[in-house]
Parts: sequence; C-alpha cells; structure tokens
Amino acid sequence: MNERSSLQLVEVLRNLAIEMRAEPDPDATLRRIVAAAVDLIPGVYWAGVSSVRQGRVEAEVPSDDVARALDRRQSELGEGPAIDLLVDQGRVIIPDLRMETRWPRFAQSAVERNVQCLAMFRLFLDRDSLGVLTLYGSEPDVFDEDAVLHAEILAQHVSCAIAGARAVDQMHRAIASRQVIDQAKGVLMERLHVDAVMAFGLLARISQDTGTTLTEVAENVIETAQHESS
Repeated sequence: MNERSSLQLVEVLRNLAIEMRAEPDPDATLRRIVAAAVDLIPGVYWAGVSSVRQGRVEAEVPSDDVARALDRRQSELGEGPAIDLLVDQGRVIIPDLRMETRWPRFAQSAVERNVQCLAMFRLFLDRDSLGVLTLYGSEPDVFDEDAVLHAEILAQHVSCAIAGARAVDQMHRAIASRQVIDQAKGVLMERLHVDAVMAFGLLARISQDTGTTLTEVAENVIETAQHESS
C-alpha cells in the first residue's frame, strides 16, 4: 500500500473515531467503514459486515449485491469460511479462490462473480453467534501484509462500533424494562391497595414461581389490566 493510501486511511480512521462518538445510528458508521475498505485497500471491490447464527450467514451491512449473495450462498450450501473456520480462528485469508479446496462450492460461486480472493476477520464471538467483516478482491493475492494490517484496523473499528451499539441497546432495554415494571407495580398498588415494596415483591414471587422474567410478568399484569378495563 502506497504512502498516499496510508495517509488516506489515517484520515478516514480519525473521522470514524469522531463519528463513533457522535453518530446516533451505528449502522451508518458500519456502512462508512465498509465503504472505506473498498475505497482505500487496492484490489478490494466488495465488502460486508455479517452475522453467523446456527450455521446461517446473514448480511448485515453489505457493500452491494455481490457481498450479500456470497453470504446467502454460504447459508444455502452449509459451507464457507464464516461457518466453519472463524469460530476457532480470528481471521481467514484465501489468496486465490480458484485454488481453494476446503469450500469448493462456495469458492466456485465466488469465482463466478469475479471474486478471486478474500480476507475475513472475526469481530465478536458470542454463545450462539459471531460477527465477521469480509473483504473480497478482484484479483488473486490482493491481501499482502500491508493490506491485511489495514483491514485489521478497520475490523477493530467495526468491533468498537458494534460494541457501542450493543451497549446502547442494552441501556434502552433496561430503561424499557424498568418502565414496564414500574407500570405493573402501579397496577398492583391500585388494585390490591399495597405499597411499592409489596407490589414489587409480588411480581418477583410470580417470576420465581413461574420461571419467567420479571419483565414478562410485568407485561402480563399490564395486559390483563388493560383487557379487564376494555
């Protein structure tokens, strides 16, 4: 990678760091990173962020129809680097898909779309899912040492954006759950003439006895009250 490309990458990363602090929509940041990979790494024509759950690859932020189709193809075939290898390894580099023997049907599908090589990076690994960033090259051997280094830096930015989005989502879920529980407490306080502590204790006991979450119990209380009042 030449000096100009490196300087461009530094500038893009600086802007992405600022954007991740200010951007309310994490998908917009992911789209920017995917676009940056295509724009800045020579030979990379397609890219995408995907999730893998129970052997299915879902395109979350594909650069185009090619990236989306190759994710779908792995799911259809039940084979491919995202399904078989990334659970145990942090990255997969395939210099020439025409020579790939581990996933021959997937490789053939990629070559038919003029994809000659790929680099895939694990973004996160949960109990039942993982996230990947995949970059596709139009010629063999696109991913030299510099290209892999810069791709890994971009992958780290994707990981940070996803982690931030998860934190925000968890916060929103916690706030929503608390609001539901408070509303259910209000229903019980009004109908049973008990205080807030006793109302919460009733919800907690039902949750424990039925093996359901406190939020689910609260939702049922609210739904029952609404049904009775209608």
